[in-house]
Order: sequence, then C-alpha cells, then structure tokens
Amino acid sequence: CGHGNDPGRKFCQSCGGQLTEACLSCEQDNGVWETFCGGCGANQEQLADSKITELSEQRSRVDSLCREYRYDDALQLVGQLADQSHPRFAEFPVWAQETRPQIEREYAEAKAERVRLVGEARSLMSQQEYTAVPRLFESLAKGLWNSEVQGLIVQAEQSDKEAAALLTEIKEQVRDRSYKGLLEKTERFLELRPDRDDIREIHAMLSKRAVKRAEKQSARDKVRSAEILDEVRERMREKDFASVVMLLEDMPEGYKTQESLDILRKAQIRVEQSAKLLKQIDQAVKKGQTSRLLPKLDDYLKLVSTDERIESLREKLAAEQRKFRWKVI
Repeated sequence: CGHGNDPGRKFCQSCGGQLTEACLSCEQDNGVWETFCGGCGANQEQLADSKITELSEQRSRVDSLCREYRYDDALQLVGQLADQSHPRFAEFPVWAQETRPQIEREYAEAKAERVRLVGEARSLMSQQEYTAVPRLFESLAKGLWNSEVQGLIVQAEQSDKEAAALLTEIKEQVRDRSYKGLLEKTERFLELRPDRDDIREIHAMLSKRAVKRAEKQSARDKVRSAEILDEVRERMREKDFASVVMLLEDMPEGYKTQESLDILRKAQIRVEQSAKLLKQIDQAVKKGQTSRLLPKLDDYLKLVSTDERIESLREKLAAEQRKFRWKVI
C-alpha cells in the first residue's frame, strides 16, 4: 500500500498486510523487502523463482492428466498445490480451490460412464457376445480402465478363444468318431456358446450314449459285486484273509454293503495280526530263541490258510520238544 512502517512491526499499520515471511530455505522470519535471509543467507528471489517454476509445471501437469483421464493423479497434484502456505505462492492454492470442483465433476461423469459400460459388458457376457466386449471399452479412455474393466476384457477374450478351440476339437473328434472326453467338451462349449444348436444335438446324443453305458456298467457291477461277495465268504472260511482284503477293496463303488464292510474290517485285523506274529517269529528264530515259540506258531497258523515254512518250523520244534520230554522221562 506504500505506507511506511516501523521495522519491528509484523503487519502493516495501514492495510494489515504481513511484513514478514519465512525463509524458503531455513524458515527463519525475514522482512518481505529483504533479498537475502538473515539466518542462512539464501537468496529469496532465486528460491522463489525456482519454486514458482516447479509449481507452474505441476499446474500444467494437472491439465495434462485430466486430458488423459487420470483424475486420481490430477487430484493428488491439486491437493499438493492447495497445501502451499507461503505468501509468495498464494496464487496456486487459489487456483487449486477453483479447479478442484471442476475436476471432481468431470471425474464423477467419467466414472458414471464407466459404470454404464461395465453393466453393458456384463450383459454382453451373459449373451455370450464375447468379441463385442473389448470393442465396447474402446470408447472408454485407458486412464479410466480399472481392474473390473480389464478383468471383463480378459474374461471375454479367454472365453472366445476357448470356445473356438473347443469347436475345432469337437468337429475333429466327430469326424474321426473319437468319443473319448467328447461329452465333457460339448458340455463346456455349450456353457460358453449355448446358441449352437448343432453342438447341442451332438451333446444330447452323447448324453444318451453315456446313460446307456452307465446302465450297462451298473448291471455288470451288480453281478460282479455278488460274485465278489460269494468268493469272499469262501476265502474267509479258508482263512485267506489277504485275498479277502484285496477282493473287497476291488468292490465297485455303490455296492459295498454293511456285510462286506464288516468282513473287510475283520480280514484287515487278521492280516495285521498275522503280519505282527510273523515278524515276532522271524525275530525269535534269528536270535535262536525258539524254545517257547510253539504257541505263537499255532496262533499264526490259525490266521493263515497255509504257510509251508512256518508249518515245517512248527513240526521241527514240536519234534524237538517231544524228544526232550522222552529224555526227561
């Protein structure tokens, strides 16, 4: 305002304007008319010019980011400009406060358009219009793409590619009359492209074929299960428990009865017991401790249908025991 003030004052006596400002280097207060800081000697004019250039570039960058639809980055820079509190840079917070609402309005409109396009893309996906999805988002600036948009594009491209590959494989297998895995392929293809009536007909034919095969297999399994159970009962009488376990573990799924499960458990217990006894017998023989082995041999032979080695060992030990008793008598 041109009014003269005492050097010790902080504000102008006439207009109330601030007469001191912080050094742009060390933040010590100096008079607004001083070129060099009284605390560190830094040139305030040079520092201010450098800072103004930096802030001006940031302001220009905000405009560039908005043109690129990178509104989040633009608003972040606007926030930095709004935080400038030094009086030399007062124009930048003012500009930021004026500009922020405009950017926020543009951003809200852009996000609303993105929501609309995402909804349309999901509708296209449900209609299996996969190739239309990437084209739809061509109208949306890349700066507005988010994980949802990118995910829809990837999903559409992968679904279209998978459907094309499956169609080729299905046609080749039908031509070659190779039906292995074809039912699963037609089922998956119809999930991707339910509009293909020709594939639907092939799928229906394969489904009927699979039902008939399943019925035949079920009948065979039923007969086989009955045969296994008859054989298992015979093997149990013969004490061939290992064979019983093998047969019942081979029983077709869905045909295991309570009887077969009970027999399996009993046979498994017998197999475990015989294996444990055999291990104890072999260890005793190895150590030469056979004098009291006859009871274990008898227990073991009750659990197996036949074991020539153990039977021979029992006869040998029994003969030795009879010989010993004869000598004692």
